[in-house]
Amino acid sequence: MDKNTSVADLLDYACNESANVLQGKEFRVKDLFKGYIWSSLDLKKQKLSLGSAFFNKHKELGLTTANPEKSNKGQQKYIKL
Repeated sequence: MDKNTSVADLLDYACNESANVLQGKEFRVKDLFKGYIWSSLDLKKQKLSLGSAFFNKHKELGLTTANPEKSNKGQQKYIKL
C-alpha cells in the first residue's frame, strides 16, 4: 500500500483489520494500519476520504463511535461492540 492505493482498497483493508480489534477496544482508523503504511498515505487524497468512507460503513462492521470523542487531531474514535 502506498499513495497510489485506491480508497476502496484501503477501506477493504481497514474493514478486514477491524475484525481483529478486541471487543470493547477503542481505536482510530489509523490504528488499523502499520505506522509506515499510514505515514506513506496522502492526507487529502487518501486519509480524509478513507476516514469518511469508514465512518459511513462503521455500523455494518459492528462498531460504534465514541461520541463525542475525537482524538486531539480530530480523528474519529470507534469502539468494537
